[in-house]
Amino acid sequence: MVKKLFKTESIFIILIGIFIILLTFNLPADPDLGWHLKNGEYLINNNFQVPATDIYSWTMPNFPLIMHEWLTDIGMYFLYQNFGLISISIIYALITFLAFFIVTKSIEAPLSHQIIACLLGVIASLPIISARAQMITLLGLALTIYLVQKYKENTKYKKIYWLPIIFFVWANLHGGFSIGLFFIALITSIEIVKILIIKINQKYYKYKFHYTTLRFKEIGRMIVVGFLSFLTTMINPYYWRLYFEIYTTTIDSFAKSYINEWLPFSFDSPMAYRFIIYTVLISVLIILNYKKLDFSYLIVAMVFLIISTSSWRHMPFFVLITIPYLVYLVGNLTQDKLRIILQKKWLVLIFGFMIISYFFQKTLPYTRMVNSEEDVALAFGYPCQAVNFLKANPIEGRMFNEYNWGGYLIWQLPEHPVFIDGRMASWRLTREDGSKQEILKDFKIIRDLESDWQPLFDLYNFDFILLSHDAPLAIRLGKMGWELIYRDNIAVIYKKI
Repeated sequence: MVKKLFKTESIFIILIGIFIILLTFNLPADPDLGWHLKNGEYLINNNFQVPATDIYSWTMPNFPLIMHEWLTDIGMYFLYQNFGLISISIIYALITFLAFFIVTKSIEAPLSHQIIACLLGVIASLPIISARAQMITLLGLALTIYLVQKYKENTKYKKIYWLPIIFFVWANLHGGFSIGLFFIALITSIEIVKILIIKINQKYYKYKFHYTTLRFKEIGRMIVVGFLSFLTTMINPYYWRLYFEIYTTTIDSFAKSYINEWLPFSFDSPMAYRFIIYTVLISVLIILNYKKLDFSYLIVAMVFLIISTSSWRHMPFFVLITIPYLVYLVGNLTQDKLRIILQKKWLVLIFGFMIISYFFQKTLPYTRMVNSEEDVALAFGYPCQAVNFLKANPIEGRMFNEYNWGGYLIWQLPEHPVFIDGRMASWRLTREDGSKQEILKDFKIIRDLESDWQPLFDLYNFDFILLSHDAPLAIRLGKMGWELIYRDNIAVIYKKI
């Protein structure tokens, strides 16, 4: 009887794992997908030598290019060439699942509690989860949380020394590794402050604290590991310049006010409700159990809540940070009741039926669609038909294009250098006349016909323009004597007469 119950619970856990992977399976519709693939193609064809300056735009060909995801780009291109776009979707679904599952393992608990916490975390993060390189940073942060948490529980835990190797790989896969270094620095600083508070208290106040702390020697190991991790991130094709790229992106207030995923978290957005429910749930559980929780980790969670609400793309960071809490709190509240529930055969059958339904309603149509690059493009509003027109009717000269289409054009129309794409949001150069060239700002001024747009428009001297059919500039061009040579329900192409 016990074996049968165990088998039933195991089947349910496996089904939840499959469901999480299905939830994280998405079409590879990231606007940056195109230049990732072209980067990988370039690197493979050029013996993995990174270019010194930009190779895709005509506006900033002298900009010192940093392919900060160069290893990821090679991997994505290899998958695409050998197994098609669907392989990219599958790999990123698995990476996302691993990120959320690994972080649950940082707390000793039954697997049933861990997999439920993993499911709740993924559901809360669904608006941001996609088939894109940012998921690698979620995995890197999860590994960092896991190793640091295990070390705090047992300071003889030797696997903490894997962190420098993890950061070496992470820094060559995605620029988000800086959030992992910040996590280590933050939790180390809090431990030092805790020691100082205890020392001062013992000398002057004699209060009884319920929290524990590491000793200076143990904190010293964390500092050494963190510093070594920082040093290994320098082992990349750009050395310290990789940090310059991260710095310029971080401080770019204009890009953060214009690019959707960089905008601050908004409560009135329809994407927000999952995260709000998760935050309220975790907050209530923490309040009810605050005396049993790690004080330093609670401070880290509060800091990451601020980070996560500062930008939509950072939203899953808070979820990852708090999932260990969730595992602990789920176990504390449900105790053995959850395991008893998961051993119900009728519940396994219902959940199995739900997974099959979900597969046929969402995942299977995605799998069919992802085999057609044109279907994916049309589903997400990329100008595939306009691109086909330009291939059949070539136009010479300088192109002005939508920001979000830049990656797609680099991939599907490489013969035409782009005006702008997703890599260039924070790029700055000084023109020969001493004026500043801020390409994203220039794009917005011209596209949206903002004040003083005409001098910029004349300065770039465009030959043809590929824009969304409802863009203000696209509507104005007909009155400026430009020839409309193509139109569909997504894009228009105008040519200078």
